[in-house]
Amino acid sequence: MIEEVYLKDFRNYEEAGFRFSKGLNAIIGDNGLGKTNLLEALFFLLQGKTMRGSEPKELVRWGTEKAQLGIKVSGGAAVEKRIEICEEGRKEKGKLGGIRAVFFKPDDIWMIKGGPESRRKYLDEAVVEIKRGFRVTLREYHRVLRQRNEAIRAVKRGSGDIGLVRSWNPLLARWGRMVVEERAEGLKELEKEMDATTGRWGVGKLEARLYSSMGDFFGEEDKLIRKIERMESAEIGRGMTLIGPHRDEVIFNLGGRSARRDCSQGEQKLIAMVWKMALAETIARNTREKVILLMDDCLSELDRRNRLLVLRELEKWEQVFVTHAEDLEELKGFNKIFLGRENRG
Repeated sequence: MIEEVYLKDFRNYEEAGFRFSKGLNAIIGDNGLGKTNLLEALFFLLQGKTMRGSEPKELVRWGTEKAQLGIKVSGGAAVEKRIEICEEGRKEKGKLGGIRAVFFKPDDIWMIKGGPESRRKYLDEAVVEIKRGFRVTLREYHRVLRQRNEAIRAVKRGSGDIGLVRSWNPLLARWGRMVVEERAEGLKELEKEMDATTGRWGVGKLEARLYSSMGDFFGEEDKLIRKIERMESAEIGRGMTLIGPHRDEVIFNLGGRSARRDCSQGEQKLIAMVWKMALAETIARNTREKVILLMDDCLSELDRRNRLLVLRELEKWEQVFVTHAEDLEELKGFNKIFLGRENRG
């Protein structure tokens, strides 16, 4: 459990310290006061990386040379960790073990509203967290894909040999099959957790399905290679590989309706939140580590009934952080941290 965090020259914080409690911690304050930044600090301290894909040096408050972060967690014994970030890099002192974080942010709704590429990205990020070795599998597949695409474009320009394209087919089939199989296994685990949650909420059965351009030849690489070969002319015409997990699609259905086409924005947000909760549950089960949920602006755009459903689900966690602009009635009884103007720095 996170007991304390200290920030100096981090994002908009000049200097601030916070104490937290077990259970649900509600961080309340107007926009621009640092609610999301506080969650990002917790994520960075626990995960060792930024949540927005930015460079660590971008976390340093504007006009200052370095940021300092500190955290104290308790388990069997209290443990502390400190990080200093500057232009040259970062220095760490202390180490946290057995505790991780999963972050929900409002933009996560695009895993439902967006295109296939967005859903593949979210699925891959999740599988990397729950399946050891998947990061290597994914990296090898994309290495093969890049090389094969270069060979295809060379043939299209008239400067390449079709034999080089064909030489990559067995590796494309092998690594592609592995990616699809591991995605499918990970998605099955997540779907089970998600469906259990939506079932408790009474909002309908949730289904998540992976559709692959590779078809059903996962145990038969020879057949898969022949399928790839049949696409050769079309690929040269398009200048790219047209079969493989880089063209997979993930379809979500809620109560028999397409989550992307037929669900309201509120329902889509609920599905995105349930995805993050399922990911946290799966990580905790597979790794036996404690997982802290960081839920940024998760209650907005929801009616009172759905806010209560979300909060009752979050109450089950040993520790969770929720941000909101207002002190809602539904937050009564939870630990509250109010951010004031002094947090601007």
